[in-house]
Amino acid sequence: MSKAKPTLEPGFPLPSSARAKSILELRAKRLAVAKSEISEATSQDYFLACRLGRRERYGFDYAYLDAVVYANGLTPVPATPPHIAGILNRHGHLLTMLDLRPLLGIRTTAPGADARIVVVRDQAQQLGIVVDSVIGYQDFVADALSPPMPGKDGKDAALVAGIHDGTVAILSVPTLFHNPDLQVQHA
Repeated sequence: MSKAKPTLEPGFPLPSSARAKSILELRAKRLAVAKSEISEATSQDYFLACRLGRRERYGFDYAYLDAVVYANGLTPVPATPPHIAGILNRHGHLLTMLDLRPLLGIRTTAPGADARIVVVRDQAQQLGIVVDSVIGYQDFVADALSPPMPGKDGKDAALVAGIHDGTVAILSVPTLFHNPDLQVQHA
């Protein structure tokens, strides 16, 4: 009798490239370090954990967090890419709203009752990001983040600053503001 091959849950293929395998090994080593071994001299920061899709967890560094608001009043803008969710009037200013799910390969659905908008700031700019729900805040050490796994085209990995505890992808807010792939190009 031959043994049946273990099946993986759909959407979670095993990495095949050497780079992906080395990143997984590095993550495993970092996760194996006990929390007590992390130097108390390293600064500890906080992030807001959110859910995108049914189970993907992402975080926003508190240093960039401006507000979390209900996803009411979002106005779609015609002829924009799928990652532009629309605009929102917030305190008399129009905010561009991003939906990162298409960029990150996450199945999109209409925002539910738990949907929120995370407003982030980088210098004088503000941007809203639609999330499916807010989980809460957690602490992290920036130096202890694991590197992100490369995506299919490598672009989505640039949006992630690192992985916290192997479960939450901390988003790079400066990349969101300055990434040319996220900006609408005028012809």
